[in-house]
Amino acid sequence: MSTKLFVTADVHGHYTELMKALNEAGFDKDNPSHYFVSCGDLFDRGTENIEMYQFVKGLRRKFLIKGNHEEDLYNALQRGYLKGNEVHNGTDITVLQLLGIDAIKSGNIINTEKYKDKIYEICSLIDYMRDYYEAGKYIFVHGWLPVSMDDNKNFYIKENWRRATNEEYHDSRWCDWSEAYDKRLTVKDKIIVCGHRPARRGSYYDLTRQPDQDDPFYGDGVIALDPYVVESGKINVIVLEPFD
Repeated sequence: MSTKLFVTADVHGHYTELMKALNEAGFDKDNPSHYFVSCGDLFDRGTENIEMYQFVKGLRRKFLIKGNHEEDLYNALQRGYLKGNEVHNGTDITVLQLLGIDAIKSGNIINTEKYKDKIYEICSLIDYMRDYYEAGKYIFVHGWLPVSMDDNKNFYIKENWRRATNEEYHDSRWCDWSEAYDKRLTVKDKIIVCGHRPARRGSYYDLTRQPDQDDPFYGDGVIALDPYVVESGKINVIVLEPFD
């Protein structure tokens, strides 16, 4: 029985849309050959963050990539308060949904004492998440792999990307896949599967695509999945069989 990876990205708390896409793709959480793969940003912006959390927590077969929104949620819970950019990105909504309606006090202070057990549980899930996952010819990331620049100001993917530090992956989580693709920052004989920036940017490279087309973009060495759900109202799920 061949392994099937059901891959998504940038769900942003839209649990209902994710379930619809997974069902259409044929995902069965009880099938031992079916694995759920998230390329990051499961939370924030949407209204079903608790459902999203319970779903991924309960999955036995999963590979979860840490997105910048998971990183922000983790940092906010650890420090005990929300920064302005986190409120702007909807992390406050996620905190209220995951913890409780009284979880945020005046001044965006998080009630860490009351909810310390829940906070520990949520942070443990985020600690479980990976910077990348490699299966066969596919490399799953959030934004991109760690990139550096040589003395001639030429960009390149770091040779030790498999052993890169958390700080290096912090930067790569914010990387725009289309900018990396412009510079041909790909890995030989591999396909980078990513999110973070909308797949509709694939219209820059495929003139047959409409500028607002949110289906996955399949390029040379890249698959971009971010459906821009807050506008499109849809989630992309692709099925890959990496070991066939």
